[in-house]
Amino acid sequence: MTIKTATARNARTATKALRSAVDAYLTARAASEVLREKVDAIKTQILSERVYVDECSGGRVLLPRYDWCMTDEDHTDYLATLAERVAVAIPHDLPEDHCPALVAEGVTRDAAAAVLEILSTLFAADFNRATLEDQSKALDLACGLVYATH
Repeated sequence: MTIKTATARNARTATKALRSAVDAYLTARAASEVLREKVDAIKTQILSERVYVDECSGGRVLLPRYDWCMTDEDHTDYLATLAERVAVAIPHDLPEDHCPALVAEGVTRDAAAAVLEILSTLFAADFNRATLEDQSKALDLACGLVYATH
């Protein structure tokens, strides 16, 4: 086998691996975005129906991004209500204390890391140690490379 043949074979193998990793990343990302939207809608609905005290401002928690400011008692009630409603709206087989959106976001991070690992191999660079902004650009580049060749 010549160096040219070996290089071409390695490139084909890397391209297949990259395509597979990008597909897994995009699938995970789409699922996590949909699940995050559904969970946040449920959170917003709960916050519009119930009054939870905002310990940070003394007012009422109205937005999901401030749910960490609730009293311990309110937060316990909020999480129990959220778990009940998520179980109905988003059927899943996760443990009771697992949020489907957070689990999906974890899968997305793992899939992104796999893409970055393959890019690191292809380009002899360590994309996993890059800034988040550079990682995002690398993921966009990988997606563009894979789907520009279809």
